[in-house]
Amino acid sequence: MRASRFPYPQLSYILWQVDTFLASRHQQDYQGQPLAWTLGIRPPASPAKYAREWNTLEQATRYLEEELKLARQWAIPGTWLGRIHVILALMKQAQGANAEAFALIYEAEQFIQSQHVIYPMITSGTARAQLELARGNITSVLRWSQTLEQVEMVLDHARERDYLLLARVYFLQDRQKEALALLGRLRQRAEKDERARSIIKLMAVQALFDREQGHLASALHTLSIALALAEPEGYVRTFVEEGAPMAALLESLLETRQRAQAALHVPLPYACHLFKTIRGQRR
Repeated sequence: MRASRFPYPQLSYILWQVDTFLASRHQQDYQGQPLAWTLGIRPPASPAKYAREWNTLEQATRYLEEELKLARQWAIPGTWLGRIHVILALMKQAQGANAEAFALIYEAEQFIQSQHVIYPMITSGTARAQLELARGNITSVLRWSQTLEQVEMVLDHARERDYLLLARVYFLQDRQKEALALLGRLRQRAEKDERARSIIKLMAVQALFDREQGHLASALHTLSIALALAEPEGYVRTFVEEGAPMAALLESLLETRQRAQAALHVPLPYACHLFKTIRGQRR
């Protein structure tokens, strides 16, 4: 993951969003490159994304709060304000602040509804469903999944979080074939688009699904590949947010390597770090 070369990463991110918005709203008379490009900025990820992935959640939260402040000052459209609220809500949930997370989701939904935009509601609805699933409210999650199933399936990057959660719901419903088929389609699209982080995440979930079905050898093989791809970029949250099931699978992987069984090429220090991080968060 490469950070923007622009010296003010939050401003860089917001500036890019503004330019993109202007370009989309004024395609016919919008000439020349967006201002962000002229300043040497390429389409950046939010600095909060880097901090979150490296599991520095407090720093990620500060970045998001700064982005939210800038977005309000610049009168960014409500859909984008809603998006920042959604990401911040998931950050709060990861820190155990569930009440704050649900309050932020509510605000996000209000912003999005005020713009009369239907599509982003799927994203905020997915975030709400993810929070409900974390606290065991299966009924609410099933209602969300039924709503999503009625929408035309578009497996692009913007909808990946939606359908990844749907695959998890299928698995919980013992609809393993549907879950695995959906996961496979998501991975194919991610590979086609060359989205490395998405591929790694989908492989991590695939490994967990395999483990739950009793296919430990396959799970360890898939996880070892995901770790080898993720280690150079220092991904942490991609694995850590999977919690206890991922810790158990990492433990099995480490034990397998220590017994010198199977030809698994695993970055051991990295795997150990992830395992200890998950265990440390559970205390």
